[in-house]
Amino acid sequence: MSIRKEKKAQTRSALLNAALQLVKEGGNFATISIREIAKQAGIVPTAFYRHFKDTNELGLNLVDELSACLRQLVRSTREESTSNSKIINNTVHVLDEYIQNHRELFMFMTQGRTGGTPEIRKAIRNELNVFSLEIVSDLAQQQSFPAMNSAQLKMVTDLLVSTITYSTTDLLDLQENTVLKTERLTLLKQQFRVIALGAAEWRTQ
Repeated sequence: MSIRKEKKAQTRSALLNAALQLVKEGGNFATISIREIAKQAGIVPTAFYRHFKDTNELGLNLVDELSACLRQLVRSTREESTSNSKIINNTVHVLDEYIQNHRELFMFMTQGRTGGTPEIRKAIRNELNVFSLEIVSDLAQQQSFPAMNSAQLKMVTDLLVSTITYSTTDLLDLQENTVLKTERLTLLKQQFRVIALGAAEWRTQ
């Protein structure tokens, strides 16, 4: 890569990181301006347009980063054990770690799901759907719920993903309160167990 291309890539990355930092500091991505992002990145506002058409395009690139994070999360929760209890405990532990280590991305996700532009909302929905499909693949491979076909497993994983995204908002707010966060993680494990028990008892009508 030439020095010029490398510098351009660095500036582009700085803009993405600047937007996430503003979100992490309490800003709402939907209302963050190009001027604010450029200032945080240490560049002049006009330089922003060399990399992105507008904040919406930048946001779609952040969705790509979210996608990579979610895929890594799925890989990190994979284990050989067929015990649903162990899988649930490991999944909740890994999820908590990811929210701590990628707080700004999960904040962007929770904001964008309901308050972003139609394009960003659609992109996040698509990525959560891919996230759900990856879990379907894992459940099918592990034969966790042998009475269920792929469509029925997708119904279960959609419910799991909805529970995760709903819980993420609470966990983001409770990161500094160890007691309340522990209670919320315990509740999440119980919710996963209820879903798993229901899936295990599934009978095709």
